[in-house]
Amino acid sequence: DTIADVGGELLKEVNVFDVYQGKGVPPNQKSVALALTLQHSSRTLLDEEVADIMDRVVSALKQGFAAELRG
Repeated sequence: DTIADVGGELLKEVNVFDVYQGKGVPPNQKSVALALTLQHSSRTLLDEEVADIMDRVVSALKQGFAAELRG
């Protein structure tokens, strides 16, 4: 719901494709991998549009869930 709220009309789909707990992940935490599908109905998205949406999603997950972007 959080991702849908900040993703806006260009966000078409969100999928969780991996959840991992174990070596390399701190105790009582898990690594969750998400796939976001962004699409405009009539044109190609600009890199800046995608980056803006991703920044908003990451920020909202940090604020709402204390999530951290790994990498």
